[in-house]
Amino acid sequence: YSPKEWIKHTRGPIPEDGHLIDLLSDEEKEEVLPTQEVREEAIRNLCAKMPASTFQREKLPLPQVLRGIGQNDPNPWQGRMADRLKGTKLAEIVAQPFLFFDEYVDSGTTLRNAEMYLNFFGKANFKILSFFMRTSGSGQYDSVFLSTYDEDTQLECFESGAYPFENRVDLIGHFYFMNDENYQKVTLKEIRERYSGEDEVEFPVLLEEIDRLIGKSDLVTMYRNNFTVPEVIDFVGREHLLRQFLLVLEEETHGKGAMAEFLWQLADMYGPAWTPMPKANHLDFFSGTDKSRELIKCLPNFSALKEMYLTERAHILTQASDACLGRKYEWYERMNRLLEE
Repeated sequence: YSPKEWIKHTRGPIPEDGHLIDLLSDEEKEEVLPTQEVREEAIRNLCAKMPASTFQREKLPLPQVLRGIGQNDPNPWQGRMADRLKGTKLAEIVAQPFLFFDEYVDSGTTLRNAEMYLNFFGKANFKILSFFMRTSGSGQYDSVFLSTYDEDTQLECFESGAYPFENRVDLIGHFYFMNDENYQKVTLKEIRERYSGEDEVEFPVLLEEIDRLIGKSDLVTMYRNNFTVPEVIDFVGREHLLRQFLLVLEEETHGKGAMAEFLWQLADMYGPAWTPMPKANHLDFFSGTDKSRELIKCLPNFSALKEMYLTERAHILTQASDACLGRKYEWYERMNRLLEE
């Protein structure tokens, strides 16, 4: 017999509202649950009967959310699911104290939802590690291990632009490329290994040529005219335009593939598209960026720039991935030292 057939054979008919797992003793659960067939059926049956109210959460102020983390025991439905997920890797992790990284804690909704789902694997015992937390005195809460910045220091937090892990492919170390045919994870290491093997150009000049072209014309003003929000117009400048040149050159020579997504991630990382800014700024940056593609493509010497890009493409992608990996390793070393302290 298969595990499922054995249970049915030894236990007889299963009640209409029952589950295979509910017919097992604790000792039998230890033996049978790890089999995929029994576990999947047990999970599907339980999910089919779980009421929507299990996932509903009343909106609470962030201080109240922080005080409540870790205080509520799993409800009966979470307990039953934890029985079915016993022995999985995530259940083993949840059973031990751990740090939960939520890089930007605004209302606390993500935290509450995370705790709710983690409790389906067992009683979650964690403390929060955050880059920014929108409350004063974040260190006063028992549930908070550390928040680098909070409302008391938010100006210091935002003055250098986007915070870590928000549009930061350099610190995350990978991105996802998706189109109608593909959905793939692309790592910085893969980019480095793929393009560093190609012939290096002896004297790369493309970036200098683009910078010279921007400097001798009124391109920055024309570029800014594609945006409408005053704060965005004041923010974007020569360096944003240079990054967009590379993105357009990649798209025009190799299409909108994974490397175009990489260059867009690098450009977006420095754009006004991070969470603390209004949504209108985000949308204006995206809209103005799209309009600026035509500005670049219509330049008289764009064809010559494409030829230069084809020659130096591998060099540029290698240098970009190298710079990102250097930042990533520096960030992780800093966080490791912090955790050790």
